[in-house]
Amino acid sequence: MARNTKWKRDIHDGDLIYEEVPRSHDGRQDDIVIPIMGPTGVGKSSFINTLTGHSHARVGESLTSCTRNLQAIIMPLPAELVAEYTSLAYRRIVLVDTPGFDDTYSDDGEILRRIAVWLASCYDERMPVSGLIYMGDIAQKRIHGSTRLNLEMFQRLCGKKSFQSVVLVTTQWDTVQRPLGEAREKELLESFWCELVTGGAITKRVQRDNPGGHMDVLRHILEYVERDLTSSGPLKIQKEYVDQSKRIPLTEAGKKLKYTLAELRQMQENAVEEAPTEERREELRRALRATQVQLYRMKVSFLDKCKSVFQR
Repeated sequence: MARNTKWKRDIHDGDLIYEEVPRSHDGRQDDIVIPIMGPTGVGKSSFINTLTGHSHARVGESLTSCTRNLQAIIMPLPAELVAEYTSLAYRRIVLVDTPGFDDTYSDDGEILRRIAVWLASCYDERMPVSGLIYMGDIAQKRIHGSTRLNLEMFQRLCGKKSFQSVVLVTTQWDTVQRPLGEAREKELLESFWCELVTGGAITKRVQRDNPGGHMDVLRHILEYVERDLTSSGPLKIQKEYVDQSKRIPLTEAGKKLKYTLAELRQMQENAVEEAPTEERREELRRALRATQVQLYRMKVSFLDKCKSVFQR
């Protein structure tokens, strides 16, 4: 049965959609698709480059984002894993590098649109997501607002039924003393990542001087694929956006982002009133206008809101 294609109205020039990924003899529906998500600078591109052995993904040396758009990197099954997963030896692995929701060049609403369109295109092509990787920096001393937003958006994009397909990867272990890293990891598991772990997500560690950790992450996902355990159905955003024809702002991820932006707007309005100098006040006004533009873009029609209510 043909799926709803109303989501295609949101496609922009330059978007990554699955039908643009080159075909191979085995057919796209056999590809092992793995999105990699997390805040800017956490090491997503480095992770991909270590796995592939090539510098496919651009790596940043600062907090400035280097991943402006989603990027699909195709690789064969690594030679060292062929003997372990003989039934998967002919299948391609598609690693998808995604920008964080604290991206330097694009606003959060635009990042959500790009991710939603790509996931919808996969779903439309009957190409399930085989596993999801969410990355966190173990060297980060505090959980910042942008870090929290990235995780909350990830959870709403996935939906609880897909938590069992998630691998939570901590990076930068080579930059912290192990007792400190283990203490932070324990805190993540008991609070910040608790809901994901309770839902079936597992955790892995990686560090730059030991590529074996990267391979262990891939090995876990391949085991799920080989044992046909990736049957949790579509991701939450795929079901909402494609099956239920919801506009992006009316999805769970969209509503969360809109609420966060509304809170940010209120804080910015207060900051403008309390600014000590006119120069600082004008700087804050520019930031406020950018937030207002994002909120305006996330408006939906009354008719779309009514449709969303009746589709619940």
